[in-house]
Amino acid sequence: MAHMLIRHDQELNSLRRTDQFILFLNPDPTGALHLLIQESAVWKTQMESQTQQQLQPLRQHLVLTLLKALQHNAGKIVESKDTEQLYQKSVKMGLILADRSFPFHRWDGQKQQLVIDKKQPVSSQKMFQHLTELQEMMLDKEMVVRFHALRTPTSHDTRAIPWRLQINMRSDRAYDLLFQLQHNSIWMAVGATMKQHTLTQSPLATTLQSMVGKSKGRGKGKTKTPTPPKQEA
Repeated sequence: MAHMLIRHDQELNSLRRTDQFILFLNPDPTGALHLLIQESAVWKTQMESQTQQQLQPLRQHLVLTLLKALQHNAGKIVESKDTEQLYQKSVKMGLILADRSFPFHRWDGQKQQLVIDKKQPVSSQKMFQHLTELQEMMLDKEMVVRFHALRTPTSHDTRAIPWRLQINMRSDRAYDLLFQLQHNSIWMAVGATMKQHTLTQSPLATTLQSMVGKSKGRGKGKTKTPTPPKQEA
């Protein structure tokens, strides 16, 4: 039974790679995490005075809020002058390059930090086209299946909060756009990083795997005690 549950968990994780992404939102005051928390509170207040049909689903509202903030912040950076602090800080962070394009990042194990990848950067014009298209697609209430934090944010957080974004599997275009933008520096404009959902076991499956391993370990090395022959009376 345990093996069946572990296999089921592995199959679910494989499916998650086809429609889900993980965003890590930093608790920096200038990032989008605080904006999403604030918008969630506003949405819940509005629910008390309006019907559910009058409001966008919270998951849809938050995704649109994030994309709008992303486009707004990135636009300010691209339009800033070379002498402005915003531009100089963005270049130093690796958020944009000198030609105003957005590079991709990868993790450098030796330096223990993100570095600019050799992958072709995305021009600012193409990037804003992608963001505009994503916002238009997210106006469909069925597009966003899930968008929520994987752990509850607190005021004392110093580490990034992971959020799960699941897109309707019927929209290949939305998935393709998000897939193209994973690991891109554009997400730094809202204090975030984004990647495809990885194949990790759930805590329950990990516990079961450990229990199965221990059970096998206890069984090794044991020999069955032979039954002594019956003595005739």
